Amino acid sequence: MNFNKMTKQQLKDYGETIGIKLDLKKKKDVLIEELNKATVEDETVADMPVKQTQTGFDIKQYIWLIIFSILLIANTSLMNFPAAAGFVLGLIVKDGILLTLVAWVIMTKVMKREAWKWYDWLNMLAYTTVTARALYVMLIG
Repeated sequence: MNFNKMTKQQLKDYGETIGIKLDLKKKKDVLIEELNKATVEDETVADMPVKQTQTGFDIKQYIWLIIFSILLIANTSLMNFPAAAGFVLGLIVKDGILLTLVAWVIMTKVMKREAWKWYDWLNMLAYTTVTARALYVMLIG
């Protein structure tokens, strides 16, 4: 890490991330020397990038579950639970899978966007299933 290009405040902030408290009243060269002494002791840790982990609840990972639950509950009011579950599963297989693959090809291969995560697949499956069903009802009746 090149400390010479950093400001004194950046040096202080970096020092705090590795557990060193620096005094901004000192000259920049002294601050750099203190950081170099500390980083020599554990250079492998200082050079490793800090991996940020996602904490907390992320609704994007559960949109598909919400959509399929709503479909299941809506159909359960019309028929018993096993029949409603079979109906929703049929919609997913019949309408969702093929359209999801088409959407994936268009978005990742044609438009060259980043690869999908597991929840992106399930979300798109939910979106295409609902969209296909809505279009079917509008067009056919």
